[in-house]
Amino acid sequence: MVHTKLIVITSMSGAGKSTTAQNLACQYQRNHIRYRWLHEEIRNRPIREGEFSIGSLRNEQDLDSNIQDMFQRWERLIHRILTSDPVYIMEGVLYDNILRYFYESHSSLEKITWYYDELMKRLAPAQPVVVYLCRSNIRATLEILYPLRGEWWKNIIRNMDQNQYCKDHGLVGEDGVYAMWQAYQDTGQNMFQRWSGEKIEIDTTADE
Repeated sequence: MVHTKLIVITSMSGAGKSTTAQNLACQYQRNHIRYRWLHEEIRNRPIREGEFSIGSLRNEQDLDSNIQDMFQRWERLIHRILTSDPVYIMEGVLYDNILRYFYESHSSLEKITWYYDELMKRLAPAQPVVVYLCRSNIRATLEILYPLRGEWWKNIIRNMDQNQYCKDHGLVGEDGVYAMWQAYQDTGQNMFQRWSGEKIEIDTTADE
């Protein structure tokens, strides 16, 4: 990955994005390679700060405006990356957190696929490497996170059966939430398989 200027680490919650990004940053530091790690929870995130906030996601015209806004955000960031020295390490900006907006807007798989195919063209100049982390057991992954992240986070996850995707597909209760997360991961994995650049897929189920 010496040639790249951008490494994007993507996965569902709890699959190891931050751990992987931190370990990678340590490797760059040991090898005296300049890097910038953009953790998904930092302030002023260049991609996800205020993403998909134009109008209503249920309005097709507003959704298209949000998509064009995302393209412009990425174009600006790629220009910054190419005109600066550090390697950028990013997490939570590609499939995992973005797909939920498409799900909320009733977007078809064709629309989602078009978005990611177009996005690939905009990221290509930075020769990005996409690292996709997956888990074979969604329920077990989330249940491991409950005591680690606290009751408030557990309640957020369990109440997701009230979102539009679950309502559209008749998913209720905890089983419905786990089915929704499985759908997120499956769609992300499908988009990852379409990625035409360098990519690495890792099953982190064993926490290795």
